[in-house]
Amino acid sequence: MKYIIYPLENNMLGVLEPAPEISIEEAVKKGIPLGKPHGIVDSNEIDFEFIGSYEYKNGKAVLDISKAKQIHLDKFRSARTLLLAALDVSFMRSVEAGNTDLQKEIASKKQALRDVTSIDLPDDLAGIKATWPEILGSNPLA
Repeated sequence: MKYIIYPLENNMLGVLEPAPEISIEEAVKKGIPLGKPHGIVDSNEIDFEFIGSYEYKNGKAVLDISKAKQIHLDKFRSARTLLLAALDVSFMRSVEAGNTDLQKEIASKKQALRDVTSIDLPDDLAGIKATWPEILGSNPLA
C-alpha cells in the first residue's frame, strides 16, 4: 500500500491514505493543497506506533530517533502507572501493620519502576521496540 506524506507544522509528518477506489494522483489532487510539497511512500516505511517521531524532509519520511526514544519511554511511564498505584496500596497497608521490612521491599520495587525511564535505549527503531524492562510485564510491541 502507498501513502501520501506531506509536511505539517514544525516539519511533522502528515499521512494521507488514499481510498482504494482512487489513484494516488487523484488522492493528491483531492487531499493535498495545491502547491504543498508531498511524497509517496510504501506503508512499510512508516511505523505508525511511532508516527510522532517522523518528520517530512524532501518527500521522505525521516525518523527522528530521539523522538522515537521519548515515545517509547512514555510507554514505560504509562505501563508503570498502575503498578506504582498497586504498590502504594501495599505500602500503606504495611505502614498500618508496622511491617518495616515490607515497607523497604516495596520502596525498592517502586524505585526500580521509577528507574525504567533512565535506561539507555538503542539507536534503531527495532532495538527500541524490543527493549522492554521485565519489571513492567510483557512487551506490548512484541
